[in-house]
Amino acid sequence: MKSKAQNRAMHAAAEGRSKIGIPKKVGKEFVRAEHGKSTKKLPERKGRK
Repeated sequence: MKSKAQNRAMHAAAEGRSKIGIPKKVGKEFVRAEHGKSTKKLPERKGRK
């Protein structure tokens, strides 16, 4: 997980509410893999390279 924004987007995708084209299956896999991990120390957004 790279940022809080990514975390929110993946949770939305897992629930079928993605507005940016993330497949529901990908969101569910992400949520399952990241379950229980803290987002407190993550940046709100990660800058582009």
